[in-house]
Amino acid sequence: DLGPAGDGSGNGPVLPQSQVPSDILQHMLSFLRKHGYSDTEETLARESAQKSGGTNGTPSNLIASNESVTSEFATLLTHVDASFDFYQAEFSLLIFPVFAHSYLKLLLDGQQNLAISLMEKYGVRVPSSYEEEVKILASLTNPNQALAHPTVQNLMKRKFVVKLCKASLKQLEPLLNRLPSIANILKERVDIEINEVVSKERSTVEWQMGSIMGQTGKYERRHKMYHGMMKEECIYALEKRKSRTKEDAKKRELNAPVVDRIPLPPLSEYMRLERTRAIKDSNKMCVIGQEQPPSVCFYTTLNGHGGVSSCDISDDSSYLALGFGDSGISVFALNEDKKMRKMKGADDLDKLDQESDDIMTEMVENESAGVITFNGHAAPIYSLNFSPDKRILASTSGDNTIRLWSMHTQTNALVIRVPSPIWQIAFCQRGYYYATASSSHTAAVWATERMHPLRIFADPLSHVSSVDFHANCNYIVGGSDDRYVRVWDVLSGACVRTFTGHRAPVRCTKFSPCGRFVVSVDGDGVALVWDLSMQRLMGGDTRKMHTRIPSLSWSRDGGTFALSRGGSELSLYSLDNLIMASMPSQSDYNTYDAKLDMPNFESESFATKDSPVVGLHFTRRNLLLGVGSFDQ
Repeated sequence: DLGPAGDGSGNGPVLPQSQVPSDILQHMLSFLRKHGYSDTEETLARESAQKSGGTNGTPSNLIASNESVTSEFATLLTHVDASFDFYQAEFSLLIFPVFAHSYLKLLLDGQQNLAISLMEKYGVRVPSSYEEEVKILASLTNPNQALAHPTVQNLMKRKFVVKLCKASLKQLEPLLNRLPSIANILKERVDIEINEVVSKERSTVEWQMGSIMGQTGKYERRHKMYHGMMKEECIYALEKRKSRTKEDAKKRELNAPVVDRIPLPPLSEYMRLERTRAIKDSNKMCVIGQEQPPSVCFYTTLNGHGGVSSCDISDDSSYLALGFGDSGISVFALNEDKKMRKMKGADDLDKLDQESDDIMTEMVENESAGVITFNGHAAPIYSLNFSPDKRILASTSGDNTIRLWSMHTQTNALVIRVPSPIWQIAFCQRGYYYATASSSHTAAVWATERMHPLRIFADPLSHVSSVDFHANCNYIVGGSDDRYVRVWDVLSGACVRTFTGHRAPVRCTKFSPCGRFVVSVDGDGVALVWDLSMQRLMGGDTRKMHTRIPSLSWSRDGGTFALSRGGSELSLYSLDNLIMASMPSQSDYNTYDAKLDMPNFESESFATKDSPVVGLHFTRRNLLLGVGSFDQ
């Protein structure tokens, strides 16, 4: 019997409603919640409640299931507390995703009181790495509000990745047999992978927390990365640092991309001349070490207009560009012999004899300037960067524009208007290409002769705050507010490396000169070093320090990097010491622990009197230049 043919309203036949089994109802609600059909989910739950006699619009069997979530989470915490130290650290990786999805399950099922009770009782037990996310969840008290929040949307759309060793996974299985609700959450919302390389130290495991979607999954680790240097791009100073064996040289060649992998502009005559000068300077370069710290030269600005908001020093250390809070840009000649000379106007250039031997000299004005200013932005300057040949100065500002300034004509050559602010801009070592980090949750690669980006990388879940080009020009690295450090392939657009471990938004990222390592600094001042080849954390300085805008520069030999956290102090860190301490032993090859807060990792520190450090730069002879603004 199909019931009445219709109700006269044109809605068609009305089918008799029958009671849906509870297990099928649970699966239907989970499916709708997973795919974001919140309205349909609420309607189904309400109608099922009316048929089953539940209260407050929720089925009675669903209430019983939800009440068990709180007790099961308490059992999980008890098991974690009773475990041995190492297993306790690994099981702690599960606490946040289980807690978050338990809270959301209660909230979306209409059990706000149970959700609030869970938050009040056990919110403090979630690892401090996820303190910000717990505060966000606590502020969400109704289903519609939760489903509209970006953090909840990310948790619902993607699986949280957790890596456990085989022993931990084996201990977890009998526990999950007694906790069906948590087992269901882990099955639907968490991707548990087996970690082949075991960490013995608890600190290494704990520093894998922090990212909103967990650790890096095996799917994201499948890409091959050519992190080596092309022969013509090799930094000759590296050869001076230490003698290389034939095997090391062979590995570098195997890991290097082919020369024509991406189209690169030919080297100009000026660039060839500069490389010859760089080779000569490398012969006089000071090799930085524990017994031979670098000399530091510090430039201090007085009466900065609105404060110094950004700075950059050209590769040959001849020009210093300062961006101010009042939207102005000033460029200073640091070398008296290399003052800036402006190119003549078009009418004067037409009168020149193009066959003259002194044509290059005749094209510029006779007068030279030690300081030039650029005006055009309408908001504070966020980032500045010179092209390798010093022909272009790129700038970004809070007025949502990218501007390319010609150092020859001393004018604004190009203006690109973008929909959201660009936090950082960086040229590649061959010029022509430059990368940007945007508040629109994207990084991008541009060309100087185009108005639109060549590549847009949309993997980040939040603002991208920093960006840097690899020395071989084939990759860029970006750090974002979602606490991930990502490396993208310029050719394919794929994300080839993803690193997790920061507990605050990433504010600075930088490739090493050799191309194998990345240093990242977050908003808490924590500096971490990542190995691109082994795809893991090498070590770092995890001390929390007051951080404004960090600045980082590598020494030309690649063995040391200088770091300022925006205060009146800068530190030197030894990558060489970290590499030596990270060498695995033959008998313990399947275990690895990052060298965190290693005693000889920070080799030196220098302090200014009252000038926050805005920028750092190593010259070709490894003299460290610092830039700051007095009493800013």
